[in-house]
Amino acid sequence: MKARILKLLNCAALVALALGLSAARGTGGTSAICLVHTKTIVQPADRSHTAVLNTVLIDDKDFCVGCLQSLERALDILRRLADDDRTCNLFFRTKGDRRLLKDFLEDSRIRIHYDPVQDYSDEGPTIAYTREGNKRDIYVQPYACRLSRWELARALVHEFTHITLTPGSGQEQEAQLMESHCGFRKRVVTPPITVTASPTRVPVI
Repeated sequence: MKARILKLLNCAALVALALGLSAARGTGGTSAICLVHTKTIVQPADRSHTAVLNTVLIDDKDFCVGCLQSLERALDILRRLADDDRTCNLFFRTKGDRRLLKDFLEDSRIRIHYDPVQDYSDEGPTIAYTREGNKRDIYVQPYACRLSRWELARALVHEFTHITLTPGSGQEQEAQLMESHCGFRKRVVTPPITVTASPTRVPVI
């Protein structure tokens, strides 16, 4: 009962916040608002809802609803891949910790977080990353939320490769090779185009 009351209060607070922001902007909708994914808070005494499923966990408190849904669909793609693609699973088994892709997807110690500060490299905007030596956390950046669920799935295969190898330098080639063995095409990034303004011509009199 306490859990249900807390959830209703959270929902009411979010609706009030959305309506307040909408009124302040002079609009009648909430499409521009990044809603927070609500969670039911369960009191410790209620043991019936405290079991953790065998699955990679999403730290969803900072994700927009749309991005969270895309991420969940990307994980669904990888679950099907882990069940159906023998080549992908076997190639994971030859690297690092020698675990199957399915093992990572069922590891509740691995968490996916949202990092709101967008990074860039020579290859373009960062989709996701791991931190050196950290085999438990994957960070997704804002650019990832603009991509398809298939691109997100490819990025997660890339980061799971870093995790099995223990994240460090010099692993990009192996991570990209893993993407290929799991059926994803190499990501092609269009290089930035530099435009140089032509000097203004002065007419000769």
